[in-house]
Amino acid sequence: MAQITFDLSGTKATDVKRIVVYSKDKSQELATVQVTDGKIESGEPHIIDATEVYVVVIYKGLLNNVGKKHYYDVKIIGNGTLVIGADGEGNSRVNYRG
Repeated sequence: MAQITFDLSGTKATDVKRIVVYSKDKSQELATVQVTDGKIESGEPHIIDATEVYVVVIYKGLLNNVGKKHYYDVKIIGNGTLVIGADGEGNSRVNYRG
């Protein structure tokens, strides 16, 4: 188990609606973070019981999500931060910093 916080930045951060963390096989939702005006609503750490996760960055507006790559496989090694660079148009990045 790991305590994970989220850090959101990027040129399109204000267009992000939420960030969802799923298990690697996408069968279980592990955490959902709501975003308002480019800021994560809850700064509290989320407990994630997985070492590999699937992260989805959901933008406002359907057309900003369809046909774009806003999902990422990420390895979690202990407590840390998921750093999301939201640059839209399929150019988002998600990295783990322990």
